[in-house]
Amino acid sequence: MKFSNSYAAVFISLLLANPALKAGAQDAFDSTCEYTGTQTQTYTGDSFDSGDAPQLQGETFGTVGEKDDYEISNGDIRLRSLLIKPVNCSEPEVPGMFPPMPQVVSLPEDTQDPDIFEPKNQDKKAGKYFDRARKFASHGHLTLAAKEFDGAMKKSSDEQGMIERISTELSKLATNEKKSRLRADLLRLALFYDSSNKEISSLLNHELLEQDQDPYNLDFRISLAENFENQADYQLAAAEWQAVVKIKNSCENRSRLANALIEAGSDRQAIVELRKIVNSNWPDANKLKLSTAHCLLAKLFLENSRYFAARAATETRFILLENASMDARRAVTLNPRNKEAVNLLIRCASEAVNNMPHEANNHMMLAAGHLIKGDLGRAEVEYNECKRCSPDDQRLSAAQIVFQTASADPSVLLSGKLKDSIARVQELLDQEPKNDQLWRFLGRLFEQSQDPDRARSCFKHADAIYWSDPNSL
Repeated sequence: MKFSNSYAAVFISLLLANPALKAGAQDAFDSTCEYTGTQTQTYTGDSFDSGDAPQLQGETFGTVGEKDDYEISNGDIRLRSLLIKPVNCSEPEVPGMFPPMPQVVSLPEDTQDPDIFEPKNQDKKAGKYFDRARKFASHGHLTLAAKEFDGAMKKSSDEQGMIERISTELSKLATNEKKSRLRADLLRLALFYDSSNKEISSLLNHELLEQDQDPYNLDFRISLAENFENQADYQLAAAEWQAVVKIKNSCENRSRLANALIEAGSDRQAIVELRKIVNSNWPDANKLKLSTAHCLLAKLFLENSRYFAARAATETRFILLENASMDARRAVTLNPRNKEAVNLLIRCASEAVNNMPHEANNHMMLAAGHLIKGDLGRAEVEYNECKRCSPDDQRLSAAQIVFQTASADPSVLLSGKLKDSIARVQELLDQEPKNDQLWRFLGRLFEQSQDPDRARSCFKHADAIYWSDPNSL
């Protein structure tokens, strides 16, 4: 992209070695100084190509970025490939006293993305990003290198080819690097992009052995990962968490890896890792961690839905919103006390209501979110809307029982304990012994508590009451 106006004002970030500006311009790639601060200067001069740092006063450390705010990159297109619905995942067991919810919100289906979603040949731009990244990496500025490598990945039409190119270049730089610590960090950055590369992984292990460290020691690799996180070097932290997972594959370690990937700005890799977490059979003790994983998925999908909404990509936006609502519901079901998940559920359902206000499913999910949060007034409004949209919706009876219970004792709703829920429904039955819906609800609770005999007894009571009522005929 050319900046044709000879007096165009362009803002460049300058990382200065000291507060005093030096005369003349010095390319940061030829500088060995430490950069401690950031300052903005305005460039007014001749036109120049993007990627070239213009002549500014002081030590420049940056490039002219591409202006493509509303351009869909190949990387964005590949993100869409992860959103094929329905998303396969085992459904968590619903707590005893819990408001009914649809599996997913209802959204318009006759939507279409604009033509900008067709893959483009942007390899020339990818090459510019790659060249800048290589320069940054060769001088040890790995965070900046990673940002440019990410740009190369997003623009490249051949993702796997770019991954191999990045890892090969970083491995080559590591081989020629004299400083042991930087050699290891270059290899870590290579593994961030190419985690399955056994050759680079072996090189990093050998480097650690040369430093008299045990690369297979779990505590040591965890401490490395945490140190990188403390320094905000999330790409290197992710590489270490990948090593940790290979040593010990646990829900906790995979969750830490997913968090590092999110912090590193790698949403697509994070989604892949989070789905590995939620699709694995972990011990029951990991229930809260699974809730967190679903919550992170919902957050990623919801944030990206707004990115695509800004580009008028309605079809992709709605698929993302559906995925977000599914994972938010699962997160809340696993842990009703997960406040972030409850808020995400409300946000997803609210967006669905705004797009399809006459769908009972959307009001049902929004009502459940408000009820779990403890906002009885808004929950009641949404249940009334649900009834207006679908007067015969069978879920409304169960919703009414849960609503009444939450009104009297909100702690039962959040406890998730079947014993508490059973006790509460039995109290309601003492007041309304002829309520067949309460007997059916109690029967389902006994089913969940592995008490089939009492469950059958409750269902028989419910049937007897129902058929004895002339209004039911």
